[in-house]
Amino acid sequence: MKNTYNFLLAVVLLFCTLACKDDDLQTQDSTNDPEVVVKQVGESLAGQANLNSFIGAFESLELSSQDIEEGITIFAPLDDALQVGFVFPENARISETDSITLTPEILKNHIVKGIIKTMDLANGATLTTLSGKQLNVEVNGSEIKVNGVLISGKDVATGQKHVVHTVSELFDMEGEQGNSGVIDVIIWNSTKWTPEKPKGEKEAGVTVSLYNSKEDYAQGIVAHTKVTDADGKVIFTELEPEKVYYIEAKKDGLSNIFYKSAQTENGVYTGMNPDGLFQSQEEVSSHALQSDGMPGNFRWKDMNGDGKIDNSDKVAVPTKEVETINSETVLVEIAIGYNDNQAMGPIQSGEIALQLLNDSYQKLNSWQKSLVMVDGILSDDADCANMNAWCDIDNFSFNATNATFTALWLNGYKNIGQLNKLIRDVPQLDFVEKAEVMAQAKGMRAYIYLQLLTYFGDLPLQTGLELDNNVSMSSSAEVYDYIIGDLEGAASDLPMTWSSEKSHQLSGGAVKALIAKAALWKKDYQKAAEYSNQVLQSGSYQLMGSSSEVFSQSNNAEIIWDFSFSLSSSFSSYFYGRSFCPALRLTEVYLINAEAQFMLGSTEAGLNNLNIIRGRNELPVTNSSQELDATWKVAMGKEGARFSNLLRWQKAMEVLSLKGFAQHHALLPVPQLFLDNYPNLFQNPGY
Repeated sequence: MKNTYNFLLAVVLLFCTLACKDDDLQTQDSTNDPEVVVKQVGESLAGQANLNSFIGAFESLELSSQDIEEGITIFAPLDDALQVGFVFPENARISETDSITLTPEILKNHIVKGIIKTMDLANGATLTTLSGKQLNVEVNGSEIKVNGVLISGKDVATGQKHVVHTVSELFDMEGEQGNSGVIDVIIWNSTKWTPEKPKGEKEAGVTVSLYNSKEDYAQGIVAHTKVTDADGKVIFTELEPEKVYYIEAKKDGLSNIFYKSAQTENGVYTGMNPDGLFQSQEEVSSHALQSDGMPGNFRWKDMNGDGKIDNSDKVAVPTKEVETINSETVLVEIAIGYNDNQAMGPIQSGEIALQLLNDSYQKLNSWQKSLVMVDGILSDDADCANMNAWCDIDNFSFNATNATFTALWLNGYKNIGQLNKLIRDVPQLDFVEKAEVMAQAKGMRAYIYLQLLTYFGDLPLQTGLELDNNVSMSSSAEVYDYIIGDLEGAASDLPMTWSSEKSHQLSGGAVKALIAKAALWKKDYQKAAEYSNQVLQSGSYQLMGSSSEVFSQSNNAEIIWDFSFSLSSSFSSYFYGRSFCPALRLTEVYLINAEAQFMLGSTEAGLNNLNIIRGRNELPVTNSSQELDATWKVAMGKEGARFSNLLRWQKAMEVLSLKGFAQHHALLPVPQLFLDNYPNLFQNPGY
């Protein structure tokens, strides 16, 4: 009996299964039937206001099974879009009632394969209609446009094989409307070039601007502008057809305008004309001689055919131009980058970061030594005997074209750019010395700014890898705050001292000494006393027995920071024939502290520190703060602090007037080269 029951149950289940499968087949067959799908679309739109014309035309449309096998997405034009007043496509038929007749071709221009709901419409997407035409999607917040036409913000009707959106206008597929040109732009970040990525990587967030002319670019008159999406793409629609546009693309310091001139000439800016990226050293060797030629850098066109790339090859910019074509989409690919990608592109590893850091120390070596000599020759520490090229500095007959001052700015800001690169890229890398490299880069940047601030006053602050063309002067107070911010941020990530093999690197002790030095310039005596005391009381440094011992070897207990990798013969001759010249040593910290204590009214503490230095230099004990000047001059002769000290003590006129010093010489001239190239900078008074 039990077996009979089980047999009957199995038969019933089999029958039900077959019946269900038959129902599924019938359903599948019906939804793959074009006539059924057309009918279902009509039913789902029944009762929809303002779609009567579309529904009537669509119900007579003949579709193939291939058309509907993946489902269809319909952009149904509203009845209002079919009335007189709209510009209709060339193949439209106007009825006696002055409205357009939706022909099968027009309907197929509004239908694409696949189910694409509102949430699936992505910015930059390209859709192909049943008629084989292209539709371009733009998404801007909650606003969605297809071929420049606004669509409804929701799915009007959906079914198993369809989704319907409404559009307020007919799609112009023939290019007869005024705004029918389409430019599809893809932006490549060339700084991410590798042999495996010959163009680099597609870049999001790039501002792409179209200009009607190169003269408009020079005047900043933008015709159209958009920002690339996550795929590095942006689409411009509704453009005037058969028209040439000039394209600029930029993001942060990246651009497709290279070596741009500082000023316009005949109403336009000029720059280099890029011709792709060098892919190998062989390409570099076979190209016209190019100073920045190397794999991954831009290859400039040799415009005059003389076999070398120089300023004579510059042309009017933007060099990238494109002409719109009626009813067609023009694809444009643009590479953005730096003038010199390899010098300014992203750092790829911790090892390279360490190499760049060491290179910045090397650059700082000659830069600091030049500034030490400038200070000495400006002051009564030294004169231009046997150094004729320095005599205009010695007798204060210099002007804004002085080559030494120009080099100080050029090389200082070049190093700041390299340090900014480290500060920008190191956070994205993973290596043991990461925090130390960041701290040292910020500390060195602060040191360069402090030295320039001391002698030139107001400065431009360089936040990127190069000075921006429109950079303005920052006040001395703003630059000082920037310096202190960098130094205080760096102090906590550095040890108080380094081992001998890293003695050239900034330490925590050096950073604190620099804060004290900067505070003394600012006449913030409380901060100067606080930070100099931290160094003096750290136990990390100690005075040598005599001055001669200090300069017997660079790695001694008195040296706080020395990066004297090598000395030129002229500097060695200037500096008593010594083999090194430290940037900071403990003697200076004692003197900074003594001055700060005197100015704060702590005379006893100030005299104590002053007499420590006097005793070490075989000077008699004093009970007068007035001996600070003489003590500093003897203890630190020609080490790069005398001129700035005289200015701070307001003794420069008294001591230097016979050399030609006038009051306006308290600040040196901003180099004319910078004034010529950066129009928002201004000259110091008196020059």
